Amino acid sequence: MKIVWPWNRKRMERELQSVESLLTEAFKPVHARPSFVNDLRKRLVGSRNPLARAGLSTLELILIIGGAIVGVVVLVLTILGRFGGLVGKLKFWEWGKKKKAKSDSG
Repeated sequence: MKIVWPWNRKRMERELQSVESLLTEAFKPVHARPSFVNDLRKRLVGSRNPLARAGLSTLELILIIGGAIVGVVVLVLTILGRFGGLVGKLKFWEWGKKKKAKSDSG
């Protein structure tokens, strides 16, 4: 952003007013053709099915579903791994192994 010093403010305001007048002359509102409005409404409202609106191909749909399945599998394995690590720290599984090792050695 450019700093406008107080002694330059009057000149800047005059320049901005001239730009505003040019913009109002250049951008006059126009009325849209009814056929354009109807076509635009059909494209925007269209079908209520989100996949039909997106126009996904079969390959893209398969990739999205496959990615979702892989993501769920990774999430489940991560949760199970964390739970397994917690159980391992509590040494429930090692208790049976130590008992067998003592009976085998003696």
